[in-house]
Amino acid sequence: MNVKGEKRTFGFQLQMIAYTLASMVLTALTLFVLGLAVYGMLMLVESETKPEETLNFDYYLGYQNRPDIKAESPATAENIMEIKVGQNKPDGHGIKKGTFVALAGLAIFLALFFFVLYFLLFTRKFTAYLAEITAGIRRFAAGESAARIAVRQSNELTQIAESFNAMAEELEEIEMEEKRNEGAKNDLITSIAHDLRTPLTSVIGYLDLVTQKDVNEETRQHYISVAYRKAKRLQCLADDLFNYTKYGSAELTLTLAPIDAVKMVEQLTEEAYPSISENHLELVVEKKIDRAIVEADGTLLARAFSNLLGNAIKYGKDGKRIFLLMEPGNVPGMVCFHFINFGEVIPAKDLERIFERFYRVDAARTEEAGGTGLGLAIAKNIIERHRGTIMVRSDLNGTEFIVELPLSL
Repeated sequence: MNVKGEKRTFGFQLQMIAYTLASMVLTALTLFVLGLAVYGMLMLVESETKPEETLNFDYYLGYQNRPDIKAESPATAENIMEIKVGQNKPDGHGIKKGTFVALAGLAIFLALFFFVLYFLLFTRKFTAYLAEITAGIRRFAAGESAARIAVRQSNELTQIAESFNAMAEELEEIEMEEKRNEGAKNDLITSIAHDLRTPLTSVIGYLDLVTQKDVNEETRQHYISVAYRKAKRLQCLADDLFNYTKYGSAELTLTLAPIDAVKMVEQLTEEAYPSISENHLELVVEKKIDRAIVEADGTLLARAFSNLLGNAIKYGKDGKRIFLLMEPGNVPGMVCFHFINFGEVIPAKDLERIFERFYRVDAARTEEAGGTGLGLAIAKNIIERHRGTIMVRSDLNGTEFIVELPLSL
């Protein structure tokens, strides 16, 4: 049986059998030694009684050979012998039987005692480890999410400890993720409430000014224009929320088909030309690959690329230029897309969380450039659904989003 890390284990049942056999052997050896000791003592006692028996026998022979004893009285000598010898062995058979029964009972008791003693000595590590596992499970059940069990030995108990630790870590990560999501959702609600209230208040205010009679036509048109821009802002926020619900769901279904990703990106840059021109940006496109066929859902992949291109336009306008590079991937069978802008550097603390759901860079919470912060989360979700990867770096050389997708075989 193997445990994590390909470590060989000696099964718990086999260990119990081995310890049982070892306990039996040690018990037998202990009883054998005790038996030898008892036998030696009995032999010593028996050797002390033999001289008297020999004396009695010699006495009997001497009595028999004496000429002064009358022939008609042989029984007298036999009686003397019986009396002399009988003094050492009266009813000897009954005493030996009782002694044997007592010794047999004592041997059984000692056998059980020593077997249990040896078995407990062998298995004390198991019982202690089992108690430690039980205590760890109880602590975790009581709400101590950081409770873990030390991994020791190399058997089924080890596997139980490793499985418990893996489960505890997974549950702790799920709990932490839920807390992060809950906090992020609260931040999102606060951010959206702020972003919705500001343009909505402006729309209501400017429309109220338009209805006033003493406003000239030029001022009225200005107020209408401002109200229109604020209304578009509201529409943008609503679209972001809708798109996240649609494209950021874990249950998103892909309809795959062969698509030329290079051609798709070129089409998206053409569609984005009005926005690029409006922000006074220069788009530089470099192609090191003319064609890249990928298995993709065209609508979803276009949404991901549009979000990345839109992000580059939105936050890169201070740099006056955005750069798009299409080239083969770092490994065969991959295609790579680089979306580079030269706007403000993203702080390291924000760079680490920029793809998180509901997370927004604080600098993005401006009315002109800020969104809901869901565009990059949507893009990451779509790219990963297509078995691709997305990374980001930001320094004085620019902010670069790197997308790699597998080519269709």
